[in-house]
Amino acid sequence: MADVVLYEVKDAVATVTINRPDRMNALTTEVLEKLPEALRRAAADRDVRCVVLTGAGDRAFSAGADLAFPGERSPIGHDTTLEDSIGRHGTEAEQSRRGYERAADSDRAALLAFLRSL
Repeated sequence: MADVVLYEVKDAVATVTINRPDRMNALTTEVLEKLPEALRRAAADRDVRCVVLTGAGDRAFSAGADLAFPGERSPIGHDTTLEDSIGRHGTEAEQSRRGYERAADSDRAALLAFLRSL
């Protein structure tokens, strides 16, 4: 069976690929376990200057949760289903998105102030 997450480094760029093109790179417990491992590997590599997260194939980056595996157990706890795990991660992602938007707003303001000073 092929690896569900691929990791490659070339010219200081780490490419992390969700490798399930036959399922439009849908997320399973195995993918959710392997993805953070690959990202930690990139973070620990002093030669990596950039990380690209991509999906294999040409149909989709990721279709989201693989609904063909309902009730699959989550990597965050043996009593937690994949659906619960995705819900939890969705909340964390929303919090990250809001933080990013706040940072982006302050960056835009700083850029506008700089441009006005020219």
